[in-house]
Amino acid sequence: MRKIIPSLLLTGCLLFSGAAIARPVDVMSVFDTERPYQATITQTSSKEADFSIVQMFYSPKPQRLRTDTFTKTGGRSSVIIARLDEGITYTWEPTEGWVKVTVPPELNKAMTDFADSVTRAMKTGLKQEVRPDEMVEGKLCSVIRFSSPDGPVTDVYKHQNKPVQVIRTAADETTTMRFLEYVNKTIPVTTFAPPAGVAVKDLDAMMRGMFQRRK
Repeated sequence: MRKIIPSLLLTGCLLFSGAAIARPVDVMSVFDTERPYQATITQTSSKEADFSIVQMFYSPKPQRLRTDTFTKTGGRSSVIIARLDEGITYTWEPTEGWVKVTVPPELNKAMTDFADSVTRAMKTGLKQEVRPDEMVEGKLCSVIRFSSPDGPVTDVYKHQNKPVQVIRTAADETTTMRFLEYVNKTIPVTTFAPPAGVAVKDLDAMMRGMFQRRK
């Protein structure tokens, strides 16, 4: 499901290595959705010995997002390209290759409206607390804690208004996102498309072909 709902990538959750790491509050408080950026993030979990590295690229106009996930050994494990302005998502995995999924405009709008409503509801139900400043890798960071009575606690660390670290603590797991890089810069349009010349499976066309054969 996560691969066919591009409108939720920013408002609902950012998906790294198949795990939802950034909840709506994290997206709103950490990522600048008004300016283009390039970020490199490490993800670690108290439940898993391995960790992954995520390279993220974002363009607000047109609104597009790309995440490349790498394993500890440096191999690329997945790519997600969400062309939010077009309702098109490209995904890549070693065993599947490149796959294209198109969301109809009316469905994409409905999902966007739903995601916005969920974000607003979660935002109003969260407690926000300014915590004492902390040093993270030699940087003095402001710390804001987001929490709810029955949910996890998320601490957002920023230095000079740029994200440095996000720690999300739940009952059974602690997840840490560490920003190795966060730079506001224009991203080339070619970043938000599969490499030229590669084969791309069109999932919509494949599904239409299956239905036609059944008739």
